[in-house]
Amino acid sequence: MDILTAMQISGSALKAERGRLNVAAMNLANANTTRTMEGGPYRAKSVVFEARP
Repeated sequence: MDILTAMQISGSALKAERGRLNVAAMNLANANTTRTMEGGPYRAKSVVFEARP
């Protein structure tokens, strides 16, 4: 594995973790939300990672 490939893998992992943290922050910010724009209660979101070939 060359250095460029390692950097691309690291960048992809950081991007995925940023997304996970954004979702966690959104869940915390909306923990006490009783009604969304659609009219129902806020439902916590989750992130699912999958491997890329």
